[in-house]
Amino acid sequence: MRIKNVKNVWSVVKKQKRKDWVMQDEFTTPVMSSAARRFTEADDLEQFAPDIDMDLDPGIRRYVLIFRRAGIETIESCEGGPGHSFPEPTIRFAGNSGEGYRAASVAMTYGLPVLAIRRVWDFVDGELAGPWWEIVFRTKEPFIAAIE
Repeated sequence: MRIKNVKNVWSVVKKQKRKDWVMQDEFTTPVMSSAARRFTEADDLEQFAPDIDMDLDPGIRRYVLIFRRAGIETIESCEGGPGHSFPEPTIRFAGNSGEGYRAASVAMTYGLPVLAIRRVWDFVDGELAGPWWEIVFRTKEPFIAAIE
């Protein structure tokens, strides 16, 4: 059945008595499971992958790409754990004093498991360097963690 305009869509839906009927046309969006949405989103996110020599750690990759898509300038990331630079999954990002709030908003929007957001300075060669932001996650990307 082809529907010509939105008014017809609603009249057809109102007249339909069967509960199991689902109309598919140019005005409806197919319903995706959360797993399918994650993989579709992952394909969309790949265009934001940084052009770097080393690949992103698999356990933090999706988080980094979400932040990059939101326009947050990530400068370092690690999935954390033994043999890694950080004990927990961590992303460092650049920005002014408000950028941490923007990162918190992005993380909450996507339901990312945030442990802490920090403004950080380091000592490099005996001098204070920074500041930059760090966002630390409770866990690696759940899909990757389940595979390991």
